[in-house]
Amino acid sequence: MRATLLVLLASGTAAADVTWTAPAGCPDAAAVRAKVERRLDGRSLADVAIDVSVTRAGSKLTATIESGVNERTLTAAKCSELADAVALIVAQLAQAQQQRVEVVVPVEVTALVAPVARPELVSQPVTAEGPPRAAWTAGVRALALSGIGMTPEVGVGADVSTFLQRDTHFVEIGYAKWVPRPMQILASESGTVQFDLQLVALRGGWASTKMPLRGWVGLEVGRMHGEGPALRAPESGVGRWIAISSGFGVGWPISPRTRLVGTFEVAVPVERATFQFMDGSEVREPAPISARSALGVEVAWR
Repeated sequence: MRATLLVLLASGTAAADVTWTAPAGCPDAAAVRAKVERRLDGRSLADVAIDVSVTRAGSKLTATIESGVNERTLTAAKCSELADAVALIVAQLAQAQQQRVEVVVPVEVTALVAPVARPELVSQPVTAEGPPRAAWTAGVRALALSGIGMTPEVGVGADVSTFLQRDTHFVEIGYAKWVPRPMQILASESGTVQFDLQLVALRGGWASTKMPLRGWVGLEVGRMHGEGPALRAPESGVGRWIAISSGFGVGWPISPRTRLVGTFEVAVPVERATFQFMDGSEVREPAPISARSALGVEVAWR
């Protein structure tokens, strides 16, 4: 890190001294003056008026350098490193006071200390992480579904859900409806049975704050409906659907609030509807495990 200090000197005559106040364990005033004089090639500090005060806050040491109307602060983890950096700044300020001119002092901080704990020419800590992430996020999601194991052959449907997220944990509730799918029992038209499914799902899980990735487990409760002349109850047959689900999803940002979302999920029925055909020879029921994928859009507010 390279910093430049612009030092504007007062025109008045200052008292002659360089003072150093620091906690126990730090170099004393004589050691710091010696460091400064070495950088001044042995020249005297007789005409210099600079005050340096070092304070400790936890593991951080802060040096405040006052020179006339100017004040600078340096921070470091070790007092020896802080003393080296202060000596460089004070030497440059001393030269400026003796010459009574405006000077620009280049400070190569990385040359003074180890990379793991180098003094920073700032009065407050600076981070590169940007503004803090909002703790709460809420949003809605609309998905187009495709799956097997619930309705005959490959089923299609739609899912609408809303979610609430805090840091890496979220909960959501959604409603899904699968389009009625025909199952041909007999060659004639009267041998066709339509099956559909609608359900409410409660999901909870983990969402990464660094990647658009999330995983969850959930509980589904719904109703499966079958209708057709080939059923034992020709007009309508209804059964419950209760299942445990688990899945994961990924997202691709479209805008600051909108993402394209893809998901994959499996469900294991705890209770599934059964439908008996008119002749009693066959019974249709969902598979013991089903799988579905989805693609849609998510909008979130932070």
